[in-house]
Amino acid sequence: MNPHTTGAALQRQLVLFHDARRAAGRPPAREVPLLRECCVAPTMAEALAAGGPFLDAKYGAYRSWEQDKALPEDDQWSAKFDELSRDRFLLGDPTHIHKEITRYRELLGITTLIVRAQWPGMPQEAVLRTIRLLGEEVLPTLSR
Repeated sequence: MNPHTTGAALQRQLVLFHDARRAAGRPPAREVPLLRECCVAPTMAEALAAGGPFLDAKYGAYRSWEQDKALPEDDQWSAKFDELSRDRFLLGDPTHIHKEITRYRELLGITTLIVRAQWPGMPQEAVLRTIRLLGEEVLPTLSR
């Protein structure tokens, strides 16, 4: 599942995927991985400041290549970053990230989460902070 499709669109796509497996006589998928862009910081404002400009530039380039045209009609990208990032990226403080991962587990039944925490031009300190906060504050709360 790509990192820039909303949860609702992914949910619809998973229904098609599971139906197609069933119709082909295949067993249910054992793994349901999800890839998400991710920036974690102590506060929501810090996460948006650390990751927002780099994600906005990256998806602006994707938009200029018309990559967004391949998405379903109800899943188009907004040119406004706050609208684009909603339900597409994991940006925020550890509590918010925990809630979002839990929501994706419940909505999509994900078994594996893959995060992309670095984008062109992003300072290494912000990347390392995301990795540290995921490891120290988010992941331990998910395993409980």
